[in-house]
Amino acid sequence: LLGELPSMEAQYQGWLDEHWDDGHQMFHWSGMHDGMEINIESRQTQNDFDGGDSYRPTLNSYVYGDLNAIANTLELAGDSTKAAEYRQKAEALKQRVLQELWDPKRQFFISQFAHDEEKNGYKIKALSLVYQDGKYAGDSHGRELTGYVPWMFNLPDKNKGYEVAWQGRTDTNVFLAPYGFYFVERHDPQFLVAQ
Repeated sequence: LLGELPSMEAQYQGWLDEHWDDGHQMFHWSGMHDGMEINIESRQTQNDFDGGDSYRPTLNSYVYGDLNAIANTLELAGDSTKAAEYRQKAEALKQRVLQELWDPKRQFFISQFAHDEEKNGYKIKALSLVYQDGKYAGDSHGRELTGYVPWMFNLPDKNKGYEVAWQGRTDTNVFLAPYGFYFVERHDPQFLVAQ
């Protein structure tokens, strides 16, 4: 594990170099590159497949996990000072995810547009969450399974109300399907079954 530490730090530096927004203090990327092509966010941009960059619950959670893994490895290596620096970075990113991507109204982690977008005369302002602006502004849906990714890395604080998001996984009106889960809520205005 200690031999992998330089690669772990190089991986993190790569994310910083390519996808960090210093002004917004979060990482951004398109849904397509995050493995979610033709998602409900990208279909509100000029490019249905790739979509525009957004601050995503996925990528920011992955990097949060990376930061904690690096800190743990540094502690094993005996470098508690540097480990503390990485823990601080992880905590700062966590707070940004909780502040910016958690929608208390919809009780879910939702992607946030990185740039202004426009499609078919509907405009979306940068830093708005999916369905806070544009054609579907105010719609109560907009949840995608990617909103569960923060829990893979224990990012949400326990017993702070975030657990309410899990109700949707057993609800046939939200994610539960006959053979698994829908990627987007069943009654979302952009719900689409594709083959």
